[in-house]
Amino acid sequence: MPESVPEGFKPFPIAAGFELRFGPLYIDPTGARPRLGLQVAEHHLNPLGILHGGVVMALADEVIAVTLLAHVEGRSFATISLNCDFLAAGKPGEWVEAAAEVVRLTQSLAFMRATVASDTRALATASGMWRLFERR
Repeated sequence: MPESVPEGFKPFPIAAGFELRFGPLYIDPTGARPRLGLQVAEHHLNPLGILHGGVVMALADEVIAVTLLAHVEGRSFATISLNCDFLAAGKPGEWVEAAAEVVRLTQSLAFMRATVASDTRALATASGMWRLFERR
């Protein structure tokens, strides 16, 4: 576990796939909203040596999924749209975390919002829409 992981965060249980290469991710499930975090490592950087925008969007999408799971128990969902506004660059070695909230839930759609920030500044805001499905 990296030295700079804040208290309360623990390794995010990831089974396989993209998240294995994307991480390591950490979760703090306490409080009103779960938070996901990562320490910016070499594989998170773009050619300019700053946090890649795709990592920021993936972190936003992941924290939205974790948040949405708590609100649509027994249902599955898929991202329809994810819009991201980049506000500042993340730097190597920084701790970056994300939190999300439900804006609106209908029978078939979820409207969500997320923030991604470092210890010192907001890096991005994201919003989007998710299609809700009944699990089979």
